[in-house]
Amino acid sequence: MSQNNRADQSLGFQIPSLSYSVPEPTTYTGVNIIQLKLPVHYFNRNVAPDYALSFNGTGSNVHIPDLGLSGNAFMFEAWVNGTGTVAVGDRFYLGLDGKKIRLSMNGNVAEASLAAAPHTWVHIAAVLDSDNDLMAIYCDGKQFYRSGLAIGFSAPKALRIGGNEAKPYFRGMIDEVRLWQGTRTEQQIESGMAQDVSMVDGLAAYWRFDEGSGNQVNDHSGNGRNGTIYGAEWGASTRPLQGSTAQISPQTINEEKLRAAWQQAVNDGIFDSAIFPGLSWIRAANDRQAAKETLATLQEDVVVNKYQNGERLSLYRTVSGKLSYRFEPFESGYTPSLYLIERYRLSSFLGNYGAGRIIRTFSLLPGEKTKIRLSSYTETKREAAQSIFDSYTQSSANEFQSSLESEWSSETTDTRSRAFQQDSEMSTHVEASLEAGWGFGSASVSAEMSASMSQSSSRASSSTRNEFARNVSNAVSKHAAQASSQRDVSIMSSAEVTEGESSTVEREIENVNKSRTLNFVFRQMNQEYFSILHLIDVRVAVSGHGPVALSGLDQLLATSIKEEFRDGVRQVVEAELQGITGYDGKMQPDFFLQGERLSPGDNGAAVEEPYLRVNHEFSMSYRDPITNYGIQVPGVILNVQKIVMRTDGVMVEAMPGQSLALDEHTYALQAAEAKAKRLENRFKALRLKILEDGDAERAGLFQQLFAEEAVA
Repeated sequence: MSQNNRADQSLGFQIPSLSYSVPEPTTYTGVNIIQLKLPVHYFNRNVAPDYALSFNGTGSNVHIPDLGLSGNAFMFEAWVNGTGTVAVGDRFYLGLDGKKIRLSMNGNVAEASLAAAPHTWVHIAAVLDSDNDLMAIYCDGKQFYRSGLAIGFSAPKALRIGGNEAKPYFRGMIDEVRLWQGTRTEQQIESGMAQDVSMVDGLAAYWRFDEGSGNQVNDHSGNGRNGTIYGAEWGASTRPLQGSTAQISPQTINEEKLRAAWQQAVNDGIFDSAIFPGLSWIRAANDRQAAKETLATLQEDVVVNKYQNGERLSLYRTVSGKLSYRFEPFESGYTPSLYLIERYRLSSFLGNYGAGRIIRTFSLLPGEKTKIRLSSYTETKREAAQSIFDSYTQSSANEFQSSLESEWSSETTDTRSRAFQQDSEMSTHVEASLEAGWGFGSASVSAEMSASMSQSSSRASSSTRNEFARNVSNAVSKHAAQASSQRDVSIMSSAEVTEGESSTVEREIENVNKSRTLNFVFRQMNQEYFSILHLIDVRVAVSGHGPVALSGLDQLLATSIKEEFRDGVRQVVEAELQGITGYDGKMQPDFFLQGERLSPGDNGAAVEEPYLRVNHEFSMSYRDPITNYGIQVPGVILNVQKIVMRTDGVMVEAMPGQSLALDEHTYALQAAEAKAKRLENRFKALRLKILEDGDAERAGLFQQLFAEEAVA
């Protein structure tokens, strides 16, 4: 007999049972990003941060000894972050004192209030024109002061940036310093302050401060007005120059511009990249429409207030792919990084199904009847009872996303926020991928680590990946517990009243026993799920470049990493990937394949070049040690959980009471009545037997003995 069938002897034939099961998992996908922090000097200049000069406030400055300007009109502008003297020379002074910009020239003094918050970058400009009796101060491209000149002047012959012995030295950072022969309009100042202007007419000197090392600043106007550094140090710049890696601080954005940009965003779904730098991925018509719908309830004044308090708008995708928004604190500073972008799938498979908690018990006395009502979840609880294990709905996806984000540490949240603000390319990829961001971690690595990695199972990214798996596990448990707790099923007798239930099933039950109570036990049915987190793909990216498939790693490194560090960085990346461990603690190097392809060599001849790629045919299995139930999924399994969820199914057991509910006399009467019933049945059976046999002699005797009963 086949094991897939069972025999029922009473029926005389086999009843087929289920020969095999077909798993029907629910799946959700998301992205975990691991930031690998490399030393800054590994990166090419197209990736490395822009530089600025840091002044200590106690004597550091930059000296330009011979300006050689002619005429009686000039303009000075710079990006500054700090307080003190910005520039001084030949009766000319421009500086910041607290919240005021101070300008003086040959006895003419002007002041303007500084609109920016402390410790933020601002663009300041001073226009002086003796011929046209003009003295003006600009802040972030807007004119804050304008007056006539009481005393004429000529352009300064030398300049010190950062102060001198007679003026308070500057403390903070200065960048993008420009000197113009003649004046510029407000429109020209505003449009050019965040752009490279090296080819614009009238530029007398342009000190970008982007050398990054040495004690000289070069004049990029082509006029040879180079300067010498005294005491100032090089540092990473965060000033908002177009094309740079920095972002504009929300607090420095003009309110009028912010409101106009907001109206364009909510009305057209178009986001100004200067004001909303992390939202450049919203280009397609459906994304623009989704963004408009998401932001429809967000008030303009709320956005303005958030930006004035230093927070920035961010749009992100939930687990279901729907857009949502949040405000994140702005963080200045920029450090280029290499990223591993890991794509995960959370798959849920059905496990055992059985009785769970007791939801109601009651008893019926002998002969008693009642009606029972089985009521499932109320309509208000039905949505809250949905889960990612047995359905794919918007509400369950959002709830899981919230549970997952609540598991992130404040450090993880801050690190992710900073990385996405500084690297809009990375933010663009994650949000445009139509998949939710499930995690973010960081680790410091260097090319020198590649040798030790090959001899050890330890990897820099392992701890962040393990933390991600733990976060997903905790979020799954919390989500399951919350959804399951909403799955209430109630059992009520006819004496009880129900209101507002979404669905009710009614049954009538009766205790037909004559001397024993009938006890009922109602139990809610539970469904077991296997929730499996598995890695299915990996891509790589460098700040401002990528992401690309692993097969494009060499090309990515060639455009972003200096040649002397490329081999070491490649080995680090490959070691990090090949060291990925599964749920069983074993490395899974077969998830990646080492291939070879032809590439042009130094002499033009084709040579074989090795490369790494994801093995999409790789799969991993899990077998439950208790039930021996096996599950196979693509990729590397990082975590397996057993989850038990309540269902709306109910099982009832009926058990007779163990004690008689009658006294001896009544019991004897009941026993006599039962005996009489048995004798009556025997009488009927005997009569039927005689008729079936056709025995006339026995029929006659039966008629003589039981004449009255036979007539009856």
